[in-house]
Amino acid sequence: MCTYTIFPNTPVGPVLGFNLDDSLEFTNSPTFASEPFVQEPQGSIYKLSVGGGGCELEQEAKQVYPFRPETFDCKNLNEVEKLLTRYGDFPDQPHHAGYIDLDTLETLAIDKTLGAIDHRRTDNGVIFDTYGGYQSVKLAKLCNQNGPLFEYYKNRMSAITQTIDAHSNQLGIDAMWQVLLDRTPGGEVCQHADTRPKGIQFVTLATMVIAPRQGKQWIRWLKDGRPPAESDPVEYTWGPQSTGDGLSC
Repeated sequence: MCTYTIFPNTPVGPVLGFNLDDSLEFTNSPTFASEPFVQEPQGSIYKLSVGGGGCELEQEAKQVYPFRPETFDCKNLNEVEKLLTRYGDFPDQPHHAGYIDLDTLETLAIDKTLGAIDHRRTDNGVIFDTYGGYQSVKLAKLCNQNGPLFEYYKNRMSAITQTIDAHSNQLGIDAMWQVLLDRTPGGEVCQHADTRPKGIQFVTLATMVIAPRQGKQWIRWLKDGRPPAESDPVEYTWGPQSTGDGLSC
């Protein structure tokens, strides 16, 4: 259960943001806060995925996506779109995924329930999503739009939109932190444990900003009871941008 945001054009190249939301028990893992959980890109296509990112469904079709018989290497976003339209992704759960081609700076957003899929692009390439609902009108119609989870989704998406609009002329690393560390009541993008709305289980365990062309990512961890918004970022590096054959999607 997560949040992703992608700014394709900034002074330092693409900037990607990711919040990890989960149960507090997840922090009991001995490897938690010990290493980055989103790895360096292999090739030009980079993916941020919100597994289990769907809504509380009022209706749902039977799973219609076959498991992929093999791994495919996607060289561009058109290949990604065709592949996922045929096979889906995470066949056992709903999800959102954001893709960026680091060469062309094109972006692609994928939204999926167990039995339906939709994809979208934006004029400026900025894409974002979080768990609890769908931007896709087609998929949102399947959701229980009167429940607390969908209301939370709408509040979060409104907070993200307002922050991006307020920084539209200066999108970059600082603006990405503003998006990910937002504390708007009722829809905190960085959700603290003591301010969860009724019906919301998860908290934000880590907040990450990635600058692929710089070969860097920064993570603020929930640590010693301090939420990411109150923690200092830890920097990880992986060297120059990787140039593999493509995304194994």
